[in-house]
Formats: sequence, structure tokens, C-alpha cells
Amino acid sequence: MDQNSFTAPVTLREVAERVGVTQSTASAVLNGTRSGTRVSEKTRIALTEAAAAMGYRPNELARSLTSRRTRLIGFFAHFQYLSAENGFLSELVGGIQEATSASQNDLVLRSVPDESSSQRIVDSLADRRVDGIVCLAPQDPTLVQQLGQAGVPVVAVVDQSPFVPSITVDDKEGGRLLARHLAERGVQTVIYRDWFAPPISGQNRRFGFESAARDLGIRVFEGRRLREHDLAEPLPEEIDIINRHGRVAIACGSDDGAYATCNALAALGYQIPDQVFVTGYNGVPVHFTPRWDLTTVTAPWRRVGEVAVEALLARIAGNTTLPHLTLPVALRVGGTT
Repeated sequence: MDQNSFTAPVTLREVAERVGVTQSTASAVLNGTRSGTRVSEKTRIALTEAAAAMGYRPNELARSLTSRRTRLIGFFAHFQYLSAENGFLSELVGGIQEATSASQNDLVLRSVPDESSSQRIVDSLADRRVDGIVCLAPQDPTLVQQLGQAGVPVVAVVDQSPFVPSITVDDKEGGRLLARHLAERGVQTVIYRDWFAPPISGQNRRFGFESAARDLGIRVFEGRRLREHDLAEPLPEEIDIINRHGRVAIACGSDDGAYATCNALAALGYQIPDQVFVTGYNGVPVHFTPRWDLTTVTAPWRRVGEVAVEALLARIAGNTTLPHLTLPVALRVGGTT
């Protein structure tokens, strides 16, 4: 047989002819279409057995047109790209995938060109190719509002939105946990390193940390604002604070920033934690063998993804009264404090 030849798929008409029924009857049983035809149990069994024997595969497009469901769940992250090396995204997407699979749906990663405007993004995502969208839009918090106004079932994750159901973690409490831990270690001075344009979740982490630090008598100084690929060398003013104050800690808004900070300090000869404490935030697995056993806040990002899909499916089913859900975090004490 020619290696390029193929067998044409079995059609619904061929199955119907074998059983001796109309095509609409076969479609009602095998594709779930609403033909209004009453089908006996005997005929249902005959059609099911014939379809299996002949290798017939139901027409998913026909099913979706009838049910108005594609059984596809979309995930959109307003990042330039989704990297498997990003432990936070890997955990979040892993949870979303597990929940879509458990509910017999499929996951579709949606993307748009980097330079797209909010309206272009909304127009692209509102094309009904998926039943609903789990949305992570830290740089554009109004995007989920626009999607909701466009009639798209949507659930926000990580950063809470006042416009749609949101699944987040208790970032403020995470910040408080870190401040209390550092106070227990005798820290009185902290340099806080945040990201450029931190999202709502990052702002909440810092608010929780600084409010608890103030109550505990800890002075907090502004540190270097990090970008994704910064080497994180200490600024001159940070070096001055470290050298003038005893028991100094550098608190970072993410684990990535904390690892980079540890490396930068070590390159300058500082001992961690003997001379400087360092803390992170997220507590997710990393794709490399870390040099540092980081003190951090662990957040259940995989569970966030699972709960987001559960909430989205409820919203698709018509539940419009879903609350915001905030999942708990925990402190993990490592070797950097």
C-alpha cells in the first residue's frame, strides 16, 4: 500500500444505513443533536455498536453547534510568552490543565501579538472559540472587565478584579508572615526590593509586609526595582545601609528576585545569612538546582488554577453570583535567614 494513502473516515450516513435508520436519528444518538426524533433503546444500542465496529468518530463541530459548547477552556496570560521555565506559570497552568481534564474539557492557550491594544485583545478572545477564559492580566487590570462586558465568561487569577470572580492568594498575610519572621530573627532594618510596576498582588505583598514591619518597629527602605532579567547588583545606597546597620534583611517581591539578589551579594563577598538575610515570595519549584535554600512564602498556585476552572465552569453554566476566593499561604523558613 502507498505510504501516502489513507482510509476515509466513516460517515454518519454509512452508520445510519448499516442500522437502517435515518441520518437524523443517527445524529441524535451519536452526535447528541436535537432532532425531535424519539429513539428506542434497541436502536440506540444498535447505533452505538455499529459506530464502534465501523470506527465512527462523532463530529465535535456538530456537537458544539447543537449544545453551544465547545468544551474548550482558554487560558490567557498577558505576558510576552509562556515559559515552562517559569515555575509560577508552570504550577498555575498545571492546575488549570488538571481541572479541565477532570471536567472532560480541553485547555487552549490563547495568545495575541505583543503590541496589541486592549480592544484588539478583547476582540480576539471574544471570538467564541472557547467556552470561557481564565485570565491573568497583571499589567492591564481592566482587561477582564472588558472581556466580561463583551459577554465572555471569565475568571481572573492571581490579581483580584472587582468586575469578575477572582481566585487569589492571601498576599497581605504573606507579607505579614515575612515581617514577623524577620522580627523574630532580630532584624531591625529591611531593604524592600520590588518589581517595576508591581501588579495588585505585588502591591498587596508589600502593603502586608510594611504594615506589619511598622508595628514591629522595623525600618523599611526602598531598594532596587528589579526587571525580569536584571543581575540585581546592590545600589550604592543599599550597600551603605548594609554596612551601617546590623542585622539587615533584603525582602524581595518574588523568588526570582531573591535568588538574583543572593547571587549579587555573594559576588560582592557578603555572607548569607551571617551578614545579610534575604527572603523571597512564591515558593514554587524551579527548573535549576538552587544554590540557596530560600526563606519564602509558599503560595498554592496549582490549586489556584484548579479552583479557577471550577469557578469558570460554574459561570459558564449560568452562576453569576460567584464570590472572590482567597487561598491561604504559608511561611517556609530556609537557609537565607
